[in-house]
Amino acid sequence: MVKTIIKDLTINHKQMNIIEKYEKVINYLYPIIQNIPRKHGILKKQVLECLLKQVQLINDAGKSNQISKMYLVDSGMSLLRFYLRFMTNKNVKALTLKQQGYSQQLLSDCILCMDSWLSHKKGERDKVTS
Repeated sequence: MVKTIIKDLTINHKQMNIIEKYEKVINYLYPIIQNIPRKHGILKKQVLECLLKQVQLINDAGKSNQISKMYLVDSGMSLLRFYLRFMTNKNVKALTLKQQGYSQQLLSDCILCMDSWLSHKKGERDKVTS
């Protein structure tokens, strides 16, 4: 019983750490994305959806404790990185290179936490199967 509680606390701590770091990403990018010109409305909608959906994916991964859900979070963050690169394209110009760089830096902190969480989970799985 105590072992389960400690394991749950560790998982929740990792999940909360990622969410706290990801909040910084949202707080930085949300106002920038909201100011994307109307002619890029589809891009704006897609990026906002991707940006905000990540929180739900992180929560789902933390609650279920399934590696497959953690991979969905990782995949969503990769998609967001794509959008950040795309928004600096010379035809779009929704982000400056400086904004993209800072956003990528904030996002990479989240990705590092996610990788740590995944490797910890894989290690647990390997111990169980051994």
